Amino acid sequence: MPQSKNHKSLFSFFKSTALLFFGNLAIGALVYILQVIMGRLMGVIDYGLFSASMGIFNIAALPVSSLVMVVTKKVAIENARGNKEVVAAFWNLAIKRTQIGFLSVIIIGLVFSSFISKTLETDSYFSIIFLIVAIGFNIFLLVLTATLQGLQSFNLLVIGNTGVQLFRIALCFLLVRYGYGVLGAMGGICLSVMLGCLFFWVTLNYLSPRTRHSISQEKIFSSKEAIILTISNLAFVCMTQSDYIIMRIHCLPETAGLYSAGAMLAKSILWLPVGIVIALYPIVAGRQANQMQSKHLLSFSLGMAFVFSALLTILLAGWSSELITWLYGAKFSASAKYLRYLSISYLPLSLVLVMDNYQLALGKARFIPFYVLGASSQWLIFGFFDANSDSMLIIHATQSVVCFTYAIFLLFRESSTVPAMKA
Repeated sequence: MPQSKNHKSLFSFFKSTALLFFGNLAIGALVYILQVIMGRLMGVIDYGLFSASMGIFNIAALPVSSLVMVVTKKVAIENARGNKEVVAAFWNLAIKRTQIGFLSVIIIGLVFSSFISKTLETDSYFSIIFLIVAIGFNIFLLVLTATLQGLQSFNLLVIGNTGVQLFRIALCFLLVRYGYGVLGAMGGICLSVMLGCLFFWVTLNYLSPRTRHSISQEKIFSSKEAIILTISNLAFVCMTQSDYIIMRIHCLPETAGLYSAGAMLAKSILWLPVGIVIALYPIVAGRQANQMQSKHLLSFSLGMAFVFSALLTILLAGWSSELITWLYGAKFSASAKYLRYLSISYLPLSLVLVMDNYQLALGKARFIPFYVLGASSQWLIFGFFDANSDSMLIIHATQSVVCFTYAIFLLFRESSTVPAMKA
């Protein structure tokens, strides 16, 4: 009977968040559609530069996205308890902190813009400026969407994010199609992020309650929790996104472009199914912790992620040549090798990502040393040895197996007694 109750609670929860689940699936698909379109329009060399730029964008976004995971959880808790004053006070504080973050990113980015431009070997200095501005406004966008998610406004969240992605695809397509290359693509991304900020700002100003009260940062979220999330997620994204930048710096531009096309598709195994599952964890912590055993949630999440990731791996590895030719064109045919090997490597890592985010929701950070080791090994091997693209494939396979082995160890060790998820 208790087991039946837990399964019923799980079903009820995922049914109530079905819109968020399928909405994130559609948004994730649109992200990869943009990548494919850019690859077809730009050519091999420019696509390598574009991928390296987006690698920097994703790495820079992680410290903020880690904090907004805490924000989503806290807003969900206070909103469920009916503490509208706390939600409103948080909204006021979050905007002030975000403004500071925005200015810091712009100033630091401008200081290092010439260095970034020379490192990536780009002819367009303004594409780096667009990248920096996009990173700055993305801070606002992440905080706004996290607050909306915490308020359970899934309809507006999905509609807004889908609209932003469609606008981004259309604008980037037009700008690149008419000859602006990487500059046009980065400009389109920058403008789409700004549009998203405007939409969610107006939406939240309408939805969020007003208050004249202030609240201390400590009452909103634990600094320790935020630091743990930031370090863990930053280490993971460096491990999985640095390869674009490293390949651009240490390999021929053509090789970097070919690698980027294969790696981008292979990483959909991580970010599509797994990203959707772990996006629900903050809401779980805020809304469902007292109603179901967390070990059942973990089993359900791992099973769900494995099914989707395994099917995606079979598709990408089994038909790598056909998919690359169909999506990117014949000029990227050599990317099939990278797609095939990386997709197999990322399958066990996708389950590690679920396990890790579950641990983080419980306030534990188990995988940080492995992520740091994986990220640093890439830079060290390419910096001190005569490494090539095949070396990167071996590094990814090794770090995936090591992390997965440790995840299995944790799973067996904690399978008997798993504490309930903290609210």
